[in-house]
Amino acid sequence: MDKQKWEEVVRHVIPWVFEEGAFMFSEVAGRDMFDARESDLVKAELFYRGAQAGNLILATQGLFAVHLAANMLGRDPFDVFLIPLADDAVGEILNMLAGNLLANLYGTTADIDIGMPKVTRANSSALQKDMTRMSFSCMFRNEDKELFLLAFKPNVTSPSLGNR
Repeated sequence: MDKQKWEEVVRHVIPWVFEEGAFMFSEVAGRDMFDARESDLVKAELFYRGAQAGNLILATQGLFAVHLAANMLGRDPFDVFLIPLADDAVGEILNMLAGNLLANLYGTTADIDIGMPKVTRANSSALQKDMTRMSFSCMFRNEDKELFLLAFKPNVTSPSLGNR
């Protein structure tokens, strides 16, 4: 897959999924990585396989994850109930993104199984190391200028689609 096709699909699908699934507006951020001092990142990763195989990573700032959970659940972003749900919201939106991205990249009839997202906490330097193995990435920001990063690597095989 060429980078131009990936970027075209991502620039269309990402804003649509965030708007429809989380009532958040987003745009390309014009940068390629979080600030080196960023220490509270939520990282979700999943693998897919079948007619095509690969993996996706979505990384967000911690506060963005809380706002994402609030929007997905229709709650106030200052509700303490959301804090333990923030990581799950990042995993869920990655799952939604994966389904839409893969359908747009490979077609709706492609036989592809999508694994469960694995969500962890990370800092910017650990995430930077992960990015060295990815083929494509694109940084976005929402209307509050909070950042999130989507990265993609096609043609990766995974022994299991569950959490690793």
